[in-house]
Amino acid sequence: MAFVERIIAAGLNEGRDIAGLSDVEVLEVESAQGVKLPMVYRDFLKECGRGAGLFERDADFFYPAIKSLKEELSEMLAEEGIDFCIPENAFVFSAYQGYQYCYFLCSDNQDPPVYKIDDGGGAAVIIADSFSQHVEKAILDYKGVFFHK
Repeated sequence: MAFVERIIAAGLNEGRDIAGLSDVEVLEVESAQGVKLPMVYRDFLKECGRGAGLFERDADFFYPAIKSLKEELSEMLAEEGIDFCIPENAFVFSAYQGYQYCYFLCSDNQDPPVYKIDDGGGAAVIIADSFSQHVEKAILDYKGVFFHK
């Protein structure tokens, strides 16, 4: 099932459009963070990279904000004095209120594990075995918040 279909099936398409990015915009995102994105994330961007209804509406998760998230994470680490070096092949795809960031590593893995780091100073931790698993978990979380199920 495609990302859009999963979001609609969860009822999270209400109130805001679900809109994807063009191939040119996907290339722009890659260029902004200096990586070649894995296929599953490219698919996500093409389906709902501009917005996905109620899904992730409280985070910086969509275009154009995603272009600058790696730089924002770097600034947060410096401001907080956190001794963590962002891997060169990292793609930072989510920020929550400027203190919590999620990223994956761009490599041969087309559905890579997701890491989280925050301003608490701890090490980055794996929070999902893959980006698609991360989205599935987030869909369930948002469904629970909006529909109390």
